[in-house]
Amino acid sequence: MTKLHRRSLLVGGAAATLGAPAIVRAQGDWPKGPIKIIVPFPPGGSTDPVARIIQAKLIETMGWNIIVDNKPGGTGVVGSAVAAKSPPDGQTWMITFDSHILNPAFASSLPYKDSELLNVMLIGRTPQAIAAHPDRPYKTFAEAVEDAKKRPGKVSMGVLGASQALVLMTLIKRENDVDINLIPYKGGGPLNQDILAGVTDIAIGSTTSLSPHFRANKVRPIGVTGENRTPALPDTPTLIEQGTKGFPSYAWWGIYAPTGTPRPIVDRMNAEVAKAVHSADVTQKFVDQFNMEILTTSPEAFAEFQKVEQERWTKIIKENDIKGDLISVHEYELKPGVRDAEFERALHDAERRGLLDLPGLTAHHFLRGLKGARRGAYTAIWIFESREAWEKLWGTVEAPRPAAEYPETWKIWENAILAPFLTQDPDTIRFTSYEEV
Repeated sequence: MTKLHRRSLLVGGAAATLGAPAIVRAQGDWPKGPIKIIVPFPPGGSTDPVARIIQAKLIETMGWNIIVDNKPGGTGVVGSAVAAKSPPDGQTWMITFDSHILNPAFASSLPYKDSELLNVMLIGRTPQAIAAHPDRPYKTFAEAVEDAKKRPGKVSMGVLGASQALVLMTLIKRENDVDINLIPYKGGGPLNQDILAGVTDIAIGSTTSLSPHFRANKVRPIGVTGENRTPALPDTPTLIEQGTKGFPSYAWWGIYAPTGTPRPIVDRMNAEVAKAVHSADVTQKFVDQFNMEILTTSPEAFAEFQKVEQERWTKIIKENDIKGDLISVHEYELKPGVRDAEFERALHDAERRGLLDLPGLTAHHFLRGLKGARRGAYTAIWIFESREAWEKLWGTVEAPRPAAEYPETWKIWENAILAPFLTQDPDTIRFTSYEEV
């Protein structure tokens, strides 16, 4: 984790706040309509409530029309692609979690580039906690490490797949020459269920999700990953205190915008969010619910933080050949009038496996539908989980053709994400399929 200097970060946020009147004059015509905050995860977890608390405060203080739009899938990849491909007009923003910066390392290809998303603000951070089932003898993480050294591969540890925690624990295993059996989970819910049931011996997760179980004495805190002890668990030593080799690690939340969003609008949003987050009621919620250390950085500080963090974690991922939950399985470019046999075989295979469970729709029809779905030279991403989602989209963008000419619904299953999107070439459609394993 990059060593963050709280004074300099808060100065960045304060400076933006002090400059707000000039920004207001420069951007008197913004916002021009509803503001959309994309959350690339489903409701639940921590990212969605962080976004909704900020949404509510901005509506209260600014009177803006703000919509939180959940776009889950692919450990945040789907929502990030939607945000990256949105017009850079200040009407679309994204609030996401720390796993966002790991996706380029875990996926062999992505439907967006990091350069298409602009850093706006690092909202805050919190250390992760390590829990032990009460039936296990461990009072500290160091004791679990000692046991694992005596019984290689026998001590099991729940960890989220494709996460910073997975990378951190892989590093700790290497640096401390210990064989802990890491069990990857797709979500915090199943991870918590198994540590509560004693299926795993220990688990690493956010203090947000584990704190209620600590208070109920259903699991025992045996370590935290920050530089210092956290107020939520003042009696629990850090891994550094326990002599564990590694470096401090934090979960964090950040705000992004499509690259090209005018800087005065970015500064205005940064300033208003900083004021909202530092208001007494929001600060209390963030501290109580998420054990959050509030940072509200400048865009430059957030960009530098991401650069350092991404380089550090990516190096560990590559050196240790760490596999995440997300892998790219197909990527194709289609030209009008060109039939790609391999692409059609992939679609037929997806249909056979039930991934295109659309009544009356064959892979051939699906292919034709993709070839017809383009809007000039504009870049877009369309993903439909239901008829309602389809209708919602057609109500918010200019349709290239009447919706009736297209399939009623394109579905996303938990084990497959089909993301058709356009390139800048108006005659080319790129189709990427991701499979979560």
